[in-house]
Amino acid sequence: MRTGNIARIIIVHGGKVLLVKNRNVKYWHLPGGKQEVGESMIMTARRECKEELGVDPVISHFVACADLMLKFADVHIHENYFLVSNDHDFINANFDDASNAYELDAIQWFDRSELADIPLVPGFLRQALMDLIDKPDELSPLYVYEINNEIQELINV
Repeated sequence: MRTGNIARIIIVHGGKVLLVKNRNVKYWHLPGGKQEVGESMIMTARRECKEELGVDPVISHFVACADLMLKFADVHIHENYFLVSNDHDFINANFDDASNAYELDAIQWFDRSELADIPLVPGFLRQALMDLIDKPDELSPLYVYEINNEIQELINV
């Protein structure tokens, strides 16, 4: 079984959350990426955010960790999710300046009502983001274990 550690950044501003979509996939997800040797997960989150979005994030909270089993691909992914406090820096950012923006097909803000209608992975994320938008002051760490075969149809374009 292949394994990997991923750090994700949650950027919420004015009731909207910033999501990205990689090229050649049909689903949206939070910005982030793979941990490199010698990095802490916070270091990974900062690096990936700067590479993908061109903005240095200020990490304010650890929000969640998730163990995701993708049985169809024989993959186990461990993801850590961090909330940023400098959300205002992302509002007028020129995402074209990001060094790895070429990896992304789209970068978009979604309000709460739009989250229900988009393909979003992993599965627990939709409700977690809605809860965060609805009750930002009631943030408490979340641990999720998810076995996901539904993502296969979103990956195969």
